[in-house]
Amino acid sequence: MIIDVHAHTPWAANPTITDAMSFRPRPGGGFTSTFKGVSAIAYRDFMDFPRQEEVARAAGVDLRVLSPAMALNVVVAITGAAPAAVARQINDAAAEIQAEHPNTVVTLATVTPFDPDCRAELERCLQRPDVVGVVIDTSWQGRFYDEPDCEWFWAYCAQHDVPIFLHPPLLPYGYELMSRYKLEETVGRPADTAMSATRLICAGVFDRHPGLRILLAHMGGALLPVIGRVEMGYRLGYEGLPDGQAAVCARRPSTYLRTNFWVDTMGFNPAQTAAVIDAFGADRVLLGTDYGPVPISPAEHIEIVRGLGLDATDEAAVLGGNAQRFFSLAA
Repeated sequence: MIIDVHAHTPWAANPTITDAMSFRPRPGGGFTSTFKGVSAIAYRDFMDFPRQEEVARAAGVDLRVLSPAMALNVVVAITGAAPAAVARQINDAAAEIQAEHPNTVVTLATVTPFDPDCRAELERCLQRPDVVGVVIDTSWQGRFYDEPDCEWFWAYCAQHDVPIFLHPPLLPYGYELMSRYKLEETVGRPADTAMSATRLICAGVFDRHPGLRILLAHMGGALLPVIGRVEMGYRLGYEGLPDGQAAVCARRPSTYLRTNFWVDTMGFNPAQTAAVIDAFGADRVLLGTDYGPVPISPAEHIEIVRGLGLDATDEAAVLGGNAQRFFSLAA
């Protein structure tokens, strides 16, 4: 069974949102938007869900895990509405898509840890059999989740064994300097992921909640390339820094890669795919394609995995078995 853990629900048309983001139609389908000075392209495949399903089936994908990533962050920023209320609307829209494709997609709930009212929304969603976990952006309007306001979320997910997909926001930190060359997407979002994961490690979140299971998008973003430097800081110590600026994790930062993190394969780089398998373990790497927003067939990602020379057991695990275990999916 081949399972794609990184797929997204299309954004619903909403005049308030489309006007604020300056949506403009593109030749061939989709649209271009500009939000806070940064322009982005939504390709035809992202907006055409039946086409997504056709392409995924043709590539050999049996099941896709849909996440309404980014949407909650953006809608709340534009409207100022309560996050829990917006999350409910987005989650209900995702449920409608899943109901139309019950055999080929499951969904993740979207919430933000910065709104305690989202707990009730998360509980509501997890009662549905098609909801197999939760997605949160790697940051929330410039804030990260090592803040005390978010402790309820980590405690809840650990207590109830809720798998978490950590996906970058539309606009990562530092986006003001990334308005050219798609830098907010290609460089900024991987950096946001590394920042988010590192802060969770250093803040001791996994020591307080050792059962947390977090899947990082885009092969962990920039986490693997920088983890050695994070560990260097830990080894040198933090004596002399002001109160509250020292890492409090109980062990070396790199050790958490094999206890609390999983990564997907989205990145189009066979060497990096092999590197994350080596660093995280073959049992912690899951097929992820970002197909839809990224209009490149999942077949390319599958072929990258098959070309790595893994043994049959590890290859099957990466292509589907690890996803089954991580999300507790039926065989």
